Amino acid sequence: MDANKVIAAIADRYDGRCLELLTQIQAALAEEVAFEQGPFAETLDDFRWSLVGLRAYDGMKIHLTIILAESAQYDGEDEFGINWRLEVVEESGRELIGWSPFNYTPNVWVDARDELRVEERFAYFAAIDMVTLTDAVAREASV
Repeated sequence: MDANKVIAAIADRYDGRCLELLTQIQAALAEEVAFEQGPFAETLDDFRWSLVGLRAYDGMKIHLTIILAESAQYDGEDEFGINWRLEVVEESGRELIGWSPFNYTPNVWVDARDELRVEERFAYFAAIDMVTLTDAVAREASV
């Protein structure tokens, strides 16, 4: 079984759900960010779904990205290991949020061949707390 094909199939299967999650994030952040682009899918060396906008209080461009993270790229330990990751990065490169369920634990990766585990992990990931996310994007406005 080819790991790249299995992971590409997951990206295809979850494409709509990732775009929908970004649409929910976009709505939750509507007062904090004027979105210019997205949500859109982008595939380079990995699978990503993104939003781009200007933060209301300082005009800084930010990128919100969901990544289908692959163990082979991060730690090289398991060619079938995957997880979901949310990154919020300023145009300057400063990361505001970098969240991946169970990161830095033995449970960080799920086997891409196990559809139930992949679904459980995505459901856990997609249940992100929008209030916490909004606070993280806007927290410097009150500083």
